[in-house]
Amino acid sequence: MKKLFIIPDEGNHYYEEIICAHERLNGHSPLIGLEDLSVDYVERNGNDVVISAGLPRQWNFALRGMDVVTITFGERERFYDPSDIVID
Repeated sequence: MKKLFIIPDEGNHYYEEIICAHERLNGHSPLIGLEDLSVDYVERNGNDVVISAGLPRQWNFALRGMDVVTITFGERERFYDPSDIVID
């Protein structure tokens, strides 16, 4: 399973959790900013899972259409519908 981490802005409440999760995997998965995320990037790298502190709704739907699982560190009420897994 190839994971991709999307790093949030440092002011994001879940920034530390994303960094900690990435470090627990020994940094073996890519860590990119939202501005670098593209359909081409995900397809080219064969990512199966995208882990973030919340993606724009259109990204959740695009990734779902690509059979990519989204794991979101964020408010359950806000991300329950568009994300596959929400960790609050």
